[in-house]
Amino acid sequence: MPSSYYRVALLVAMCAVPALAQEDSPEATGVDGSAPAVTPPPAPALEKPTEDPGKVLFQHAAETLGRAQSIRYHVKSYTTGTLFKRTARTVQADASQCRVPGGILPGWRLRLTGSTTQPGQGGEGPTEEFDIAWLMLNVEWVDHEAKKVIEKPFQESKRVRPYNLSNPARLEDLTSYRPFQKELGATAYTVESQQEQGGVTCDVILVETNQGKNKARWWLGAEDHLPRKIERFIEGPGGTSSSIVEFTDVRVDYTAPSPNALAALRVSVPEGYAEDRVPQPVPVPGAGTPGGLLGGGVGPDGGKEVPTIERPAAHIPPPPPPVPAGPPQAPAFDLMTPSGAHVALDSLRGQVVLLEFAGSWSVNLRLSRPELASFLTQHGGKPVQAFTLAVREKSKESAVEGHHPPAPALGLLLNAEQTAVAFGAATFPCYAVVGPNGELLVAPTTYKAEETFHAINDAVEKALAKMPIPPK
Repeated sequence: MPSSYYRVALLVAMCAVPALAQEDSPEATGVDGSAPAVTPPPAPALEKPTEDPGKVLFQHAAETLGRAQSIRYHVKSYTTGTLFKRTARTVQADASQCRVPGGILPGWRLRLTGSTTQPGQGGEGPTEEFDIAWLMLNVEWVDHEAKKVIEKPFQESKRVRPYNLSNPARLEDLTSYRPFQKELGATAYTVESQQEQGGVTCDVILVETNQGKNKARWWLGAEDHLPRKIERFIEGPGGTSSSIVEFTDVRVDYTAPSPNALAALRVSVPEGYAEDRVPQPVPVPGAGTPGGLLGGGVGPDGGKEVPTIERPAAHIPPPPPPVPAGPPQAPAFDLMTPSGAHVALDSLRGQVVLLEFAGSWSVNLRLSRPELASFLTQHGGKPVQAFTLAVREKSKESAVEGHHPPAPALGLLLNAEQTAVAFGAATFPCYAVVGPNGELLVAPTTYKAEETFHAINDAVEKALAKMPIPPK
């Protein structure tokens, strides 16, 4: 019994040793001898969810494109499988693309020079050559039959043969301001073993999108993360067919392209060929057009003015005579709604009109739309109209699908590329205000949070205050 008692006492003394040591430490009591404040232990750090390794590879690819200023490569597009037996064709092209400083998002100019080979009986059939360039708003190409270099707006160009012949060699992700969006939002990724493709070590990823309905295998360069091969699988009655695009001799430059490099991306005019260009508004004497939009403007050194090429004036309805000593008249336009109705600027006389130049691809729309919604709510029931003028949409359907108006009062007008040029819109989204007499109260202004709509609202309020009060 006593021995048990001493063993218990010894254990109690041993447990008390750390407490005695704490009392000897300087932090054990306050300055006045009071008990110290108890500091709770830090909360455990929240672990960030681990990104899928396949998604990370596409994030790296997007980062490379975000930093790139010019890319050159050879591209080959072809198909395999019974689904493409009658329509198979091989497209090969040398591709060059450069960013245009100060231009429209995504800011790339692309030129493809190559050929398309159609299938023939027992082997390859006829070959057609093409030389085509995407200039952001317009597309230009060589028409050898007509002996012309033709330039058309983006939407009109989709119907011409050179566009369709060369388009399989154009990977839109390489010129998009948000590349690889489908892949970054994929349903599943399978990272496979690295492989050599065109002499380059590549990471290989099988990507499933659209809830697993679409599958594609990507070969991304292990160093620069840019595509070297893409194989998209299509299931059909005869089994699985593939659409394949290969990229070789890929060269990336992260320095701004020179004016000569940009000029080289325009289609060359063969000797004896005529030119059929999109008519441009006649520039104001002594003033350049916006740099990177359709030529001219401030030079790369920020001081010298690049001369503007004189081209035939666009055929647009003449505006009414300007009000003496007042703001300039806004460029006239006549655009269509998705339902096919025409909306002309002249038909909006007697109202203040807000114009939003944008595309569904415009990165800052999600930031500007809440302020636009507040503006529309504030001026509801007043003689104020608002429209989105769609720029550089892939199609009417994509424009409609991507149009998410913050209020029903925001209408949609299609194919507004030339109107944007006439107004001088250079970045998107941007906003302009037209007064009740057709005067341009606010020239296209790039959206800035808590600034742009403050100025717009001020201009609209002043215009409304000058308008006669309608009889009750």
